[in-house]
Amino acid sequence: MVRFLLYAVGALVALALLVVVVGLVLPAQHVVARRLVLAAPPDRAWTLLTSPDSFPAWRRDLQRVEPLAPDAEGHARWRETSRMGTIPFRVMASTPPTATTPGRRVTRIDDPALPFGGDWELVVAPAGGGGSTVTITERGEVRNPVFRALSRFVFGHASTMEAVLRDLAAHLGETGAPAAVAATP
Repeated sequence: MVRFLLYAVGALVALALLVVVVGLVLPAQHVVARRLVLAAPPDRAWTLLTSPDSFPAWRRDLQRVEPLAPDAEGHARWRETSRMGTIPFRVMASTPPTATTPGRRVTRIDDPALPFGGDWELVVAPAGGGGSTVTITERGEVRNPVFRALSRFVFGHASTMEAVLRDLAAHLGETGAPAAVAATP
């Protein structure tokens, strides 16, 4: 019995070390992108995706959103609370779509103490038939090597943006699924 316990503990320690080593070998930065084509017009998709106070009404993972005071440059800020914890965000740039041009918004995780960080670039473009194409590009960094390995091989770097896009489609009564697209660094 004691020998079995020693083997079990040894196996767990070996697994933990393997996760750390793999995480140390992986790059801390990543770039991934997902796209969703919607029948909804660009202004409808844009409003939902850029109004943090409405997020809990359609994003299943969120428990609440709290507005924060703008930063020194006047950038809008808010804090999201989900089962993953509390994360503050800041808008870095924002231009809404027009009838002929895409809208673009860049948000950043606003807490360097978190084990991850980075930007989301949201582009909402007009599509045929009055619909829209929504593309989210994540330029992220996972600082903690254990979380880096888990993010790469267990959760997936794109899991949050895929969930947001699926929830958006569901809220709009659509059945579209996010698709992987080539991301530019």
